[in-house]
Amino acid sequence: MTGRQLREELRWALRAREVILVLVFTTGGLAYLVGQASVSYREGLAILAFGVCFNLCCHLLLSRYDAAEGLDGGSEGFGTPEALPAAARIHQSSFVHAAKSPPLVDDSSDDDRSAALRHLRLLRYLQVPFDALSLTLIVLFSGGAASPYVLLYSLAILASAISLSSSLVYLQAVLFAVLYGALLIVSANTSADAPSFLTASPQGDHRRMQIASLFYVSSLLLATAYLSNHIARLLRRQIGESEQRASELSAINAVATAASRSLELNDVLRAALDKVVEVMAMDVGGIYVLEKGRQRLRLAAHYGLRKETVAEHSFVSLGEGYTGLAAEAGEALYSNDTQRVPDTAPDLMSREGLLSIASIPLKAKDQVVGVLYVAGRRPHAFSPNDLRLLESIAGQIGVAVDNARLYSEVECMAITDSLTGLTNRRAFMERLDRELQLSRRLGVPLSLLLIDIDHFKRFNDTFGHLVGDQVLREVATVITGAVRTSDITARYGGEEFAVILPDTAVDGGLALSERIRRAVEGHHLGPSNPRARQRVTVSLGLATYPDHASLPEELIDAADGALYLSKKRGRNRVTVFSAEELKRV
Repeated sequence: MTGRQLREELRWALRAREVILVLVFTTGGLAYLVGQASVSYREGLAILAFGVCFNLCCHLLLSRYDAAEGLDGGSEGFGTPEALPAAARIHQSSFVHAAKSPPLVDDSSDDDRSAALRHLRLLRYLQVPFDALSLTLIVLFSGGAASPYVLLYSLAILASAISLSSSLVYLQAVLFAVLYGALLIVSANTSADAPSFLTASPQGDHRRMQIASLFYVSSLLLATAYLSNHIARLLRRQIGESEQRASELSAINAVATAASRSLELNDVLRAALDKVVEVMAMDVGGIYVLEKGRQRLRLAAHYGLRKETVAEHSFVSLGEGYTGLAAEAGEALYSNDTQRVPDTAPDLMSREGLLSIASIPLKAKDQVVGVLYVAGRRPHAFSPNDLRLLESIAGQIGVAVDNARLYSEVECMAITDSLTGLTNRRAFMERLDRELQLSRRLGVPLSLLLIDIDHFKRFNDTFGHLVGDQVLREVATVITGAVRTSDITARYGGEEFAVILPDTAVDGGLALSERIRRAVEGHHLGPSNPRARQRVTVSLGLATYPDHASLPEELIDAADGALYLSKKRGRNRVTVFSAEELKRV
């Protein structure tokens, strides 16, 4: 039993003892006022003082323990972690204890804690004989075996059942019964010492009356102990279930909060996975997302895996392993002993030493969008409650994944030209500004290329706007295929395109521009209708930072001037910006 559990047990015992003392004081005082008291004034005060002093000692020891542990002295409830299911204990340790206020005393030594804990354990065992002794004295001085305070034995057992273990409650009941028998033996007047409702007649057998009284009181005490323990077990189970539900809600809320801190998918998945692994106290975890249009899952976030394992299991096909099967079936799969159950990914289990694994599909609008899996290196790591909690958490993550994807799609639509799929003009201007600042900071050149489709209006008027749209899409595809992966291609407007060439001087930009021109010229554009299939050419204008301009607007003007020169010189050509040439035109 931990110190905090022992602390709570003793606090409840103190409350029960204080209730009994108040009850005895109140009833004894009333009896004394009406002249019916069977206990003298001094005896009554001595017994009460005895009980009060013991309780004060208990409070002092508890306060010392609280100071050593840095606790605030408040009650945490009488549902101890032993009464909770395994999942609730895990979640309670993750959230309830983490949410406690910071320690009031940080410099307490381990010796102080161990000494305070030893005193609490000693106090736990001393309180049972103390209660027996104090209650027996109250009974003895208030009429012996015939005292109405005999019922306090049952009240003490009932209170003990809430705070003590079942064995100690039964031990207390037996001790009370033995003490009551001793009261019967030492009684001077047998007929007066037996309870009035058990006295058959003044001539009744003295010994038989003692045995009957002892049997009655012992049966009453044992029955009280049995019923009290049964009620306490039911109460602990209900408290355990309530605390488990509360801890599960805390876990779900923590994961949802972590997942909602960002709308970037990777950030959402990493934050959610870290919280899930923390809550479930697992060794390994991962989140796979289902790739649209493909029958496979991509590992988007992982925890506790080796690099080689991540490299080998970055992609999982539907129906492959626990993860793929969970995604394909849309149902949770788990194994509490992977060594006994045949596994479809034995290399992963053996390499990582995983003995328990659970894979739960992530769903949004009843559609599987990914899979959450957690695994441990101990067998039987998952209880039914853990699986239920994981399914609830997976539901929250699935919604977060769907929201992040929607946000990504909307964000992509805001910066993408809907016809060609290229970056639109607004995003192009922002990117050009960033790239120019980066080039200025690194001291490297940057080139800008403007491209215009030659005689596009005539082509559009001849074959229609639908064919013209198809030409724009195909030219965009050809340009994208001709540039480097580091270059940024955008639709600048109408039939014009722009390409940002980072870390590229005039010579490199000229070579790339010529490659684009030849690629477009050599590609027959247009629909399958032979009449509409025409050869399309483009004119290109090139300007470079810092040779021709230093600001984004100036660089665009320079490239546009070079494009104007290409058109003036007959189109289907590349021209580098020249201020002197523009003056002559």
